[in-house]
Amino acid sequence: MSNIPEITPSEVPAWINYAREKNKVLFLWGPPGCAKSSTVQQAAAAIAEKNGWTYNSDSNPIEVTDPTNTFTLIDNRAATDDSSDIKGFGWLDEANMKTTFLPPDRLPDPEVHGHQGIIFLDDFTQAPELVMAGYSQLILDRHIGGYFLKDGWQIVIAGNRQSDRSSTKKVGNHLLNRCLHAEMVPSIKDWSAYELAQGGDRITVGYVRARPEVISIFNRGDTAFCSMRSLSGASEVGASIDDPVFREKLVAGFVGTTIASELEGYRELIASGQEIPTWNQILTNPGEAPAPISGASQELALSYAVIGIISHNISKVEEMPAVTQYLGRIHKDVATTCMHDLFGQNADLFDCQAASQWRSDNPDVILGK
Repeated sequence: MSNIPEITPSEVPAWINYAREKNKVLFLWGPPGCAKSSTVQQAAAAIAEKNGWTYNSDSNPIEVTDPTNTFTLIDNRAATDDSSDIKGFGWLDEANMKTTFLPPDRLPDPEVHGHQGIIFLDDFTQAPELVMAGYSQLILDRHIGGYFLKDGWQIVIAGNRQSDRSSTKKVGNHLLNRCLHAEMVPSIKDWSAYELAQGGDRITVGYVRARPEVISIFNRGDTAFCSMRSLSGASEVGASIDDPVFREKLVAGFVGTTIASELEGYRELIASGQEIPTWNQILTNPGEAPAPISGASQELALSYAVIGIISHNISKVEEMPAVTQYLGRIHKDVATTCMHDLFGQNADLFDCQAASQWRSDNPDVILGK
């Protein structure tokens, strides 16, 4: 979705505020687990606090006693809706001999929800076509059948991109062109601040900061994979479970066995006093950046972390001299594995001068494009 702007979770409240002031529908796109839902929930609570309103939500409902000063977030999971859930229940108006519909409770009722708030249509791109069509009338015309959405109520939509392979459906251009669009991208800084504020596991946060690329690791067919949401689950486990075997298995249930093993290894590294290098350290100071200590108990765990950092981040030939200098400081088997991965993902790296020199310095290693 290269033709729409990317924003981080910390930028979302400003976008919601702008859309609210201008009476626009905000459509937030993003991969699964990038915290679209929780970010909208936090933004809604912040709007209520800023205006001195009482905050109300589906997840923590209150009895509304002052509708004028109540702000409510109605969270509709469009993917699980049925078309009848939107239009309401039909009944016969015998006096006028007409069929009419009673509006569903998921649409704002001043006595129940107050006079202002947000209707959040989450998982919109996974919704059945008839549900999309029903909500489209609300989005385009601010009414469904005989129900009219009052002033003070804003619509925010969230959905996955078709490239996310999440059973997404195409949204009609007539609807897309009425919305303000932004793609929400994961932010390690925002995620880390949130986790630490919530009492999350500092070691899990440190691991993600050291290996920010894990946020985007997703292999088709994986049941458990990394996202801001699943890493929060791993953080919760890390903060509450002391048994290392049980802890690793629980973490694997959120992020998969590979990352869980790396994370447990990182935990042991921290306990042993070793440090994982950042990509910037490798690139700018390859001779001094932290490196696996030969013979150390955690050498293998740190080595695989280093391979992941380099292979994920390297993007141009000009970075190879720093990489080969750094690899010269670690075990040859690890360095060979890393070079093999690099040549496999970018053949141009194979022919550069730094790579040729590395092969010359290691004649017993056979590597091909």
